[in-house]
Amino acid sequence: MEEELLAKNDLKQTKRRKAVLAVLEAAGTPLSAEEIYGKVVTQVHMSVSTTYRILGVLTEKGLLLKSLSQDGKTYYQLSGTKHK
Repeated sequence: MEEELLAKNDLKQTKRRKAVLAVLEAAGTPLSAEEIYGKVVTQVHMSVSTTYRILGVLTEKGLLLKSLSQDGKTYYQLSGTKHK
């Protein structure tokens, strides 16, 4: 699934981008950048700044939805998914 999404949006298929998408797909609920980083870093070496950069690109391309919660945190989820 990750490869398809990246290819459709003319994005390079890097292991880090695939890992971020896989974590969000598996979660099924919105996650903060810190939560995503915590899960991805166990699979692939990546910095926090790279996590934010990837989330920004994927959001800009419409693959992710970004929402600001009442607790002041920003949460991300795959486009086309609904909150559980």
